[in-house]
Amino acid sequence: MTRDRIISGITRLSLFIVLVVLAGCATSSTRIVSSHDPATDFSQYRSYTFAEPLSVERNGARTVLGMELVAATIRVLQERGMQLDSSNPDLRIDFSLSQSDMSSANTSMHSHSNMNTWSGYGTQAATARHMAGQIVNGTLIIDVVDIRRGTLVFEGLAESRITESMRDNLTETINTTVVDILSEMP
Repeated sequence: MTRDRIISGITRLSLFIVLVVLAGCATSSTRIVSSHDPATDFSQYRSYTFAEPLSVERNGARTVLGMELVAATIRVLQERGMQLDSSNPDLRIDFSLSQSDMSSANTSMHSHSNMNTWSGYGTQAATARHMAGQIVNGTLIIDVVDIRRGTLVFEGLAESRITESMRDNLTETINTTVVDILSEMP
């Protein structure tokens, strides 16, 4: 079997596993899924920065959503005793977002090219869902990279049906979601 066929098979298997997990957890509440490098001592990290540009930015312009995500993340990490440091940080943080609506079947993927991942965790993380009716699902992914090692050390995903109340209370929704995701980080 060629290397490309093996990688393709692993990618399909990873996507299948994610689909099974997501299908088994389908509820109207927010679902949090996370993974981290089991060999990483998270107590060693003292500082962080954010990806430049953030994946949620548009043509280099910071979005309101991006600013809310950054502010919520700063609050959570400061409570953990970590400091924002753009000159010599330990970690780099980025966000990915996707949304799917009523009659669409949408698969959203992001990959971590040029990054090492830990054993047992593939180089791609994927989310997929099938919508019916007027349901809108949203997914937020927070990636945390050890800058010195160039390694993804934590990835947290929140998926939820988006309600009018969530839209009307965007700051509260983002704060709660970021807290829930980052509470999974060791």
